[in-house]
Amino acid sequence: DEKIKELLSVLDPKTDFGCRDTALYLFFADTGARLEEVCNLRLTELDLRLGTALLHGKGRKDRIVGFGNAVSEAMAGWLLKRPASLNHSFVFCNRYGVKFRGNTVEQNLKKLTVKAGIEALRLNCHAFRHYCAISMLRNGADPKSVQRQLGHDDLSMTMNYVNLLSSESTGVVQKASP
Repeated sequence: DEKIKELLSVLDPKTDFGCRDTALYLFFADTGARLEEVCNLRLTELDLRLGTALLHGKGRKDRIVGFGNAVSEAMAGWLLKRPASLNHSFVFCNRYGVKFRGNTVEQNLKKLTVKAGIEALRLNCHAFRHYCAISMLRNGADPKSVQRQLGHDDLSMTMNYVNLLSSESTGVVQKASP
């Protein structure tokens, strides 16, 4: 949790690509989207007013994910700064207007972890899925909702997060026990 927050704290939404990165990584954190789902996200699949996006997941399974106001605002800011001369409708692109690919996003993330001083923690895009799941559960979401948000086929995958939280709280109780 802390490393995601540290990473987000070094982003500068006032610059064009700091704005893009803020939208990108907030979207990852809020939706739990997979790397390829984010790279393939098109403008027509975003609804900033409703706070939803249509993702094309593994196994050709589509799902609609929700996101909060901070993501909507960051996304709106990026879409205003996004190069207008693009010949494609993908949301995220590099400074030359080329659609993001997975390795580009991972390289960008690696540079940002160095900037945040957390490069040794090996933060990758998949860590945002874990962050999303744990955050949703900590904030009261039921496992079935987390399953839908992450696009898990089976509830047992989602239950790994529930079990992780249970073991965390057991450790806290044991430490705090008189």
